[in-house]
Amino acid sequence: MALFSDSLLAEIQGRGEAVNGSFLVSILVRDDEPQIRVFREAMEEWFRQVPRRAAALYRDRLTSVKNDVFFQGFAELAIHQLIHREGFEILEYPRPPSQPFYRIGAPDSDREFCLTVVSFIPEGHPHYARRAYLNFIDELNRIKHRYRFAVYLRRWLPADFDPGIVRRALESWFHRLDEDPHGGHYAEYRDGGVHVEFSVLGRVSKSTDKLVGFYLMPLETQQVLDRFREVIAREVARHQEVGDSRCPLVIVLFNNDEWNLSSNYIYDFFYGKPRMSFNWRTLGGRRELIRDFSTRFAESVFNRKEGRNLGAVLLAEKLWKESGVDLRLLCCHNPWCRRPLPEGFFSDRATLKPLAGTSPDEVVIRWTHLDEATIQLT
Repeated sequence: MALFSDSLLAEIQGRGEAVNGSFLVSILVRDDEPQIRVFREAMEEWFRQVPRRAAALYRDRLTSVKNDVFFQGFAELAIHQLIHREGFEILEYPRPPSQPFYRIGAPDSDREFCLTVVSFIPEGHPHYARRAYLNFIDELNRIKHRYRFAVYLRRWLPADFDPGIVRRALESWFHRLDEDPHGGHYAEYRDGGVHVEFSVLGRVSKSTDKLVGFYLMPLETQQVLDRFREVIAREVARHQEVGDSRCPLVIVLFNNDEWNLSSNYIYDFFYGKPRMSFNWRTLGGRRELIRDFSTRFAESVFNRKEGRNLGAVLLAEKLWKESGVDLRLLCCHNPWCRRPLPEGFFSDRATLKPLAGTSPDEVVIRWTHLDEATIQLT
């Protein structure tokens, strides 16, 4: 039976559900677009590979007009497909609330692990938010004056925002600086949900185009890491309560967009501060990025007591491509987990994992397959 039947859209309309902005309705009505069609066909094929006993788990979510429900279903279906590609076997499917985790076995190994998928949908749509911001910068570059300035957007702009308002405010500010060159060279614009900071960088010799010297988008790294910390703590606590303590836990953090986290933030968050690090490129072109965590300078998600049953965290990002959808995946192994994951766990993907032979007291992490993070899903 098809996941997206020909009658599904009529059924949704017949229920009278609100469908504005619905991911599901969007892929149903845009079937004539090649990218969407490939995406739909891929999900249909993945769904056919789901055992009958677990089909309802995915169907109920992937036929919901609620975006958070639908995307959770997509994230789990994509990971289901990836698990099978990696050669693992799903021994038990989730049965919330008593059994919230997948239980997974590895070939040629008696080691099993639990897995949970947590999906994230950024507020608004990052692609359009960034586009609106760049349009805002273009509007500011229409100013004809002699002050070069920097722009720092504290929050993403509302969809209905008129950038001309800020441009006129800046022009007024620059005219006042002409009258008083020693006046303040820093300004803020606040109005409702809009918060932008400006700083004068200097005065140019003549009026010119493109006075915006540089600009910064909202810095959301700390908010993202705080959310990671909350989710990981919740899933670890749930695993301690209802999971099998003999099986390490793997948490997949699956984003509908890019995480935009630098490797340094990822290292610090999961592993703490390194004692030393090495970063070089071999003659063959392969990059090596190694860090030594033998000395614990700071607590991290992995080296705290709560992380002793946490085997790994996978950071997954859904990427739209002309040919469909790709998945960028980074697997962070926990070297302090008391029950290591099976050998070969995502070994051919971009991974942060301990060098062979190191112990929890002598932890050296290598980032393998640094240039091969993207997986073609569709």
